[in-house]
Amino acid sequence: MLRENQRTAPMVFEDGDKNLVEVGGTRGSESTRRKFPQVSPDLSVRWCSAYLKIDVCATAIRNQDRFKGIKTVVLSGERGEESKARANYAIMEPDRSDLRDGKRFKRYVDRWRPIRDWKEEQVWDIIEQYNVRAHPAYYLGWGRVSCKFCIFGNADQVASGFAISPEQGNKIADYEAEFDVTIKRDKSYRDLVDKGTPYGSITPSLVDLATAYDYNENIIMDQWTLPAGAFGDSCGPT
Repeated sequence: MLRENQRTAPMVFEDGDKNLVEVGGTRGSESTRRKFPQVSPDLSVRWCSAYLKIDVCATAIRNQDRFKGIKTVVLSGERGEESKARANYAIMEPDRSDLRDGKRFKRYVDRWRPIRDWKEEQVWDIIEQYNVRAHPAYYLGWGRVSCKFCIFGNADQVASGFAISPEQGNKIADYEAEFDVTIKRDKSYRDLVDKGTPYGSITPSLVDLATAYDYNENIIMDQWTLPAGAFGDSCGPT
């Protein structure tokens, strides 16, 4: 985001021995971005999804010998109910890191989306069936979990994020002013904070749990309860 007359930064991933491996950052021309990812289905401008998730996964697979000559499946949880684009995703297809037609070596990698046709109710039903504890953000009130200040967030989500982490929120607002480009072209971050209402389910204990670097809660709950954010605002990519 802060790139200014620089090459795209390298990617870092963890290998099978838990070593950090750095790849890239040495080629390409220097350029400047200095703006937040923009609200768009186009990954060239909504670059956060590519740089922070999609490309990192593919890069990690492509740059490890342990994936050569074997068959690997990458599971991802997109659901067609979430957007028109996701409704058209294939349930099974070769992953972008696949190289089954390679001449020097072959790498078989499939992408499997087992819950593409599931409804949200089915997701919560199976989580309840096995008493699985959901991500803390769902208990705080979010209906969809992504970045704390996801660019697709509505006013209530932005106000809730600001209530939890005001210092980070102020930093975002300052960057918008510095870039002279807001995340949402028709309103600023501070406009959304002022317009929105923080979730009533936010409590200090949940905030501590959600923002801590260490997470030690039991994954299986003795008594399962539906999170406050279930069936709430999703506000994801369209």
